[in-house]
Amino acid sequence: MLLNALPFHAFDLRWFLRIDALVLGVAVHALGRSTASSRAAAIIRMRGLAVPLTLALYMGMVCAQLISARYPIGIIALSAAGLVWMASCDNRDAAQTGWLSALFGWLGERAYSIYLCHVPILLVSYEILWRAGGQAPLPAPWLAAAGLGSFGLIVFIGTLSHRYLEQPGIQWGRRLTRPATRSI
Repeated sequence: MLLNALPFHAFDLRWFLRIDALVLGVAVHALGRSTASSRAAAIIRMRGLAVPLTLALYMGMVCAQLISARYPIGIIALSAAGLVWMASCDNRDAAQTGWLSALFGWLGERAYSIYLCHVPILLVSYEILWRAGGQAPLPAPWLAAAGLGSFGLIVFIGTLSHRYLEQPGIQWGRRLTRPATRSI
């Protein structure tokens, strides 16, 4: 949260690493394994609060600038952490199969790589659109094509990053932490 209070610079390292989001992710993981989390999830399900709470968290993300003009990124991060916690508590849907579940599983495997590469790709897209349009507003088909193209490029680059950087790094880490097979 403290990093988000500082003035914004587009290529500042804190916007790419987002230490607060990583800490929130660790907190959601730790909370998800606790009995208090299971009890809270059961209460939310029993009282029918899942849909209103989900909508409130989504509205927190959408209206973050109105909630706190100084810390909108922090509000978005907290709302996203709440949504991730709610999704992780719903074990009934985890075992579902089908094309949508497979698609979300595929995206989930690449989520961190997509997260890391989306900002530079969007900044390049904005720059291209700004140079193409100048001061005049661009027609809607251009904006739609740019949005779809940016989305596709983000997923493509994220997949490449996942395949050629993230997975080898995970395997390397496993090799480093594997216990020795023989002692000297």
